[in-house]
Amino acid sequence: NFAQKIDEFLQDDKLKNSISGIIPDLDSNKNLNLISNVLPDATFSTKYLKTLGFEWPIIDSDYITKYIDYFKKIGYLE
Repeated sequence: NFAQKIDEFLQDDKLKNSISGIIPDLDSNKNLNLISNVLPDATFSTKYLKTLGFEWPIIDSDYITKYIDYFKKIGYLE
């Protein structure tokens, strides 16, 4: 069913853009393949940004709510 929906989205130019972010994560059978051996490490970047006075906010329920509200506002989520 998932692969069928992907095919439907890919055939429709208006819908194609809405799934563009997951296309690199699909295998040849259109199954999601999210397994990666890459372990990101942002320690250096985080320390450097901190020296510039920037610190990432704590992710709490208020942060998540604002995040979702923003994506609804720009039409990414309904």
